[in-house]
Amino acid sequence: MKEIIKHMNSSINLGILPKKDTLPKEVYEDCFHFKFLSKLLDKDFEELVIHHSSLVSLRSNEHKSYHQLDISQEMLELAFEVLSLQNKITWNVSFPFISKKITLFGITYRLSLLHKSTGSKHHKYFLRKKKKSFFPIESYNHSNLLSKLFSEKKNIMFSGASSSGKTSLMQSLLKESCREEDVLVIEDTNEILPVHDHWTFLTSNNSEQLKKYCSYSVRMYLDRIILGEIRSIEIYPFILSMNTGLKGFMSTLHANNALDTMHRLGVLFELYSETSSLKFETVMKLLCSQIDFVVYMENKQIKEIIEVLNYDQRVIYKNITSSI
Repeated sequence: MKEIIKHMNSSINLGILPKKDTLPKEVYEDCFHFKFLSKLLDKDFEELVIHHSSLVSLRSNEHKSYHQLDISQEMLELAFEVLSLQNKITWNVSFPFISKKITLFGITYRLSLLHKSTGSKHHKYFLRKKKKSFFPIESYNHSNLLSKLFSEKKNIMFSGASSSGKTSLMQSLLKESCREEDVLVIEDTNEILPVHDHWTFLTSNNSEQLKKYCSYSVRMYLDRIILGEIRSIEIYPFILSMNTGLKGFMSTLHANNALDTMHRLGVLFELYSETSSLKFETVMKLLCSQIDFVVYMENKQIKEIIEVLNYDQRVIYKNITSSI
């Protein structure tokens, strides 16, 4: 087995996939067809995390379970090296975190790879199922209010923890879009499904490229601009685009509550601003003048909706959900 691993590593380091006839059948099925994961992938889960070959966690909305893989750590790492090569994924010390859409056993997943050079003992692999359909907007609490805000083209931020349902809710709202609307979707990985076939999608897992896409958007004739998630430098052109006459912007952000969403946006905007002398108060005034509503999610449910009114030493807002 050591000779087989050595042979595979040599080929992969040269950017060449090992040939089928040079590998034992079980090695080929594990490394090229992920046979070692087939039983776990059949289970009902939202995200699968491989910490190492002896520890895999499956998480769903209800519970979390732990499992072991019937494969060595060396072969596990080789399997993902093969997968990266097959999908033209550049993943190494220089690019330690990569997120990309892949297909395994006919099912689409979002694969995130975390290189051990970032500090972990082993590489980590995250697989999140890509939903093929979404709940109708009527299944959410406050659905009438959300539909009204969407039809009025309010600029809306959806916030919450990871897997809280931010993107799913945004997708459900986008189903309300009429065929005549020209919609641009900017994402780091394909998660939002097109409602109409003439929608435009710009996808890149490179932050600089996402920033350029947000800048390009102002040169296009559009009815709505959707940014999958705000994480870093893309915030600057995205927020500035809101002040060009176009309405109906939507995006998601990780935050602890609705009000904290505005504060985190302010920090990110100031941090990635191209003007070092920009004051935080100026940033917050800009944000509060452009963002109309924040929808905060917890466990796939709408926890809070605030209307952003103004900024005067603090965010002036109205809690819509408490008054309904």
